[in-house]
Amino acid sequence: SNYPMVEELVLRPPARRLGIRSRPVFDRAVELLRLVDLKCGQGTQVSSNNCRAVVCLELAAAENSERLSRADAVRASGQKKKVYESAYQTIEKVLGLRSRLGIHELAVQCGCSEVRELAQSIMTKYEENVKAKLSADRRCDVDLSKPIFAIAALQTAARKQKVRIDKKILQSLISGQCAALTKLTSEMKGCLKQIDDERQEKRSCQMLDLLEDVSSDGDLEAQAAKKRCQTSDEMPLEDYEQWKSRILAAAEKAIAAGKGSMKPSNEELS
Repeated sequence: SNYPMVEELVLRPPARRLGIRSRPVFDRAVELLRLVDLKCGQGTQVSSNNCRAVVCLELAAAENSERLSRADAVRASGQKKKVYESAYQTIEKVLGLRSRLGIHELAVQCGCSEVRELAQSIMTKYEENVKAKLSADRRCDVDLSKPIFAIAALQTAARKQKVRIDKKILQSLISGQCAALTKLTSEMKGCLKQIDDERQEKRSCQMLDLLEDVSSDGDLEAQAAKKRCQTSDEMPLEDYEQWKSRILAAAEKAIAAGKGSMKPSNEELS
């Protein structure tokens, strides 16, 4: 049939107001709105038709990695902020979408896509730490799919990289779990320190490998530094800049010594 579906007619006005031109986003919103109508029924509608349409558009935009301002969505819905956010959370639960809200989708919604990689590393490290404390048969029960884990990782990464994040969106997603979020963020800050330490140790070992390449086989400084790197788990990490300066100085000395040994003797010149 060439006639538009009811859902399309409901979605077109708010889509225009929000500047949504993506066909995949619009089609997904049509699908979500149809599911909401089916699951909620006519007698238990969630908010107004227009508000439900805007919520479905915002959810569809997030799934397709397109940024949609929460403030614009609230204005387009014609509802007060608290009413809209309540409708958003209800529809999200009705559709079973809360568990799908991961770091990628959250970063798009909050306008901080540049911290996604670090946030994912923090989440991975946190999961490793949690599983390390459990017996082998219980590790498969670890479930970090709840949005609060992704939110904590994203917030920790944003603070580290000094990137502004839309806290209003985060607060609307955690549903009053402020204490739990604070505790998780503190734990993930520890994960971030682990990641930084591991990266520093890796850089140290890479520099030592470079030092070995340019130094003579008998260079005692290089051998001693390599030994210190290999036993770094048993001793505190040295300040990276101080360590780098000392090792680079040793490398320059080794290179100079190498060049000196390569000079031809007077006998060879004659």
